[in-house]
Amino acid sequence: MSTGKAEKLLQKSVLPLLLLTLLSCGGGQEFSTTYSQPYARAITLMMSEDWDQLALSGKGIKIGVIDAGFKGTTEDPALRNCSIQSTMNFTLPGGPSAINMQEGATHGTEVLRNIAGKSQTETWGLAPAAAYYLALTEIMDSETIREEKLMIEAIRWMVEQDVRIINISLNYRKFDDADAYTPQDLDGKTALSTRFIDSLCSNNPRVTIVVSAGNEGNKSWKYPGFPADARQAITVGGTQFDGIRPHANTPYCPEGLPYVKPDVATYEYPRGNSYTAPIITGLIAQMLEYDPSLKNAEIAGILHRAGHLRDEPDLRLGYGVPSTQLILEQLQGRK
Repeated sequence: MSTGKAEKLLQKSVLPLLLLTLLSCGGGQEFSTTYSQPYARAITLMMSEDWDQLALSGKGIKIGVIDAGFKGTTEDPALRNCSIQSTMNFTLPGGPSAINMQEGATHGTEVLRNIAGKSQTETWGLAPAAAYYLALTEIMDSETIREEKLMIEAIRWMVEQDVRIINISLNYRKFDDADAYTPQDLDGKTALSTRFIDSLCSNNPRVTIVVSAGNEGNKSWKYPGFPADARQAITVGGTQFDGIRPHANTPYCPEGLPYVKPDVATYEYPRGNSYTAPIITGLIAQMLEYDPSLKNAEIAGILHRAGHLRDEPDLRLGYGVPSTQLILEQLQGRK
């Protein structure tokens, strides 16, 4: 799709973006003063006045975050009111909790901020009132097949806790102790985690798993990492600041897949595609708060039809940046 056509579609879907008054926060992030609260740039790309007026916050929704480290979570001002129900350290059973170990590993904290973060002057995430379950599955300074298996264990644990949405801003392609995956394995049926997610979501249609596409678009691999090719997962790509062009590191989906990946996209901040999936996770939490009966496949379909590239999805942004106005129209049509 040409940049010009993509730009017209985005303007049509998220017209309020053109009217923003923005409060600069440095480092490429901005917070809008257009709506009832100061939304971060990635949220503003999706927001509409009608959706904003619903005052949704993810209340009553259980969200799981599987990640590499949650250092500083309890000290982060934006997460001061975050309701953390349970944490599990899968890397060291019986050891420190997931939010008290991994010195220097703040990746999970930043991911959580983009789902639940909110202060008086900043709204980082759309689900500040959700209940959170955190799982540490990454072993620092290594990349082993065990970590992919720990991810699967964490998903099982979260499903046992009746978690509705699971955010995974991790992916795999090569290991220190096992054969590496190849681009040919991006077929939706080879990788261990991909197969597990598709099986689990097929058998548990109330569970939605949101996965980051990865950061390899400008590297030799250039494709998503696993399990971003899972058909049942909602895979998220990253845009540049304008919400139109793919970010340089946004990977290319293989053309051979019989379905579109990534599913949707939004602006990535603070750095990397890890921080786009949590924005969509927060949005899905609001969708479920509005209509708790939604199933995974229905959520994916609504997001696809709400994307600014919905008429012509591509291999880097999928169906594009979703519009909450178009989401609302579809949800109202279900009642």
